Amino acid sequence: LVGFFVNTLVLRTDTGGDPSFRELLRRAQKTDLAAWAHQDMPFDRLVEVLNPERSASRHPLFQVMLTVGQSLGAAAPELDSLETSLVIPELRIAKFDLTFGFQERSSGDGDPAGFDIVAEYATDLYDARTVRAVLDRLTRLLTAVAETPDTPIGELDVLAADERRQLDTWAGPRTRAPQLSLDQLFSGKAAATPDAVALVHEEQRITYAELDIWSNRLARHLTARGVTPGSLVAIHLERSPLLIASLLAVLKAGAGYTLLDP
Repeated sequence: LVGFFVNTLVLRTDTGGDPSFRELLRRAQKTDLAAWAHQDMPFDRLVEVLNPERSASRHPLFQVMLTVGQSLGAAAPELDSLETSLVIPELRIAKFDLTFGFQERSSGDGDPAGFDIVAEYATDLYDARTVRAVLDRLTRLLTAVAETPDTPIGELDVLAADERRQLDTWAGPRTRAPQLSLDQLFSGKAAATPDAVALVHEEQRITYAELDIWSNRLARHLTARGVTPGSLVAIHLERSPLLIASLLAVLKAGAGYTLLDP
């Protein structure tokens, strides 16, 4: 047979217990070696046997690809009567949502000299600025674990100082958490300012009183249909004021909700 044969290994790494990076490497090594023992299993056959739930929006088994390549040398081949140079072709299509390619780099005498990292990404999911930020955080993480490999991974910070300041700005000053639930806070606000605008959707302006009435009616309906505290209610609605009223109604009935994508 003639062709380009690459078999994909689907890997899962257990991060439970907040291990150190050194311990995480041991776990990853164990998982990888176990997977390599079955590397001749065709990936298509694996998908056929597992038969995962299919979705047009994502790969069924993994969304991030990692490749590691050894250094092939930086010198172009020498051919009689020809001038040669190395050229990396530019790809216009991303095979997966996100791919990280690690290429080992060697010094002139052949000693290891680090890695080059290339990211390939689907442009309908990411833009260049986002992927650059991800690469910066990955580099920051790798630098940290190389310096302190025994630090628990939960204590490793991937954010730059300006990103951390931005998060603090978005979060605002810390305050004591309210004792009331979300639906109780809303009901209190509706009682205090019933005519104030609670929701704006396109040309609609919904007051707190209107939203409170809608959600109360639906909450009573849910309760009559058997929804009790601890129940889980599926909500299947497009984005609209009725969606917000439904969320509040479920909470007022004492239940939890899960949103279904229309």
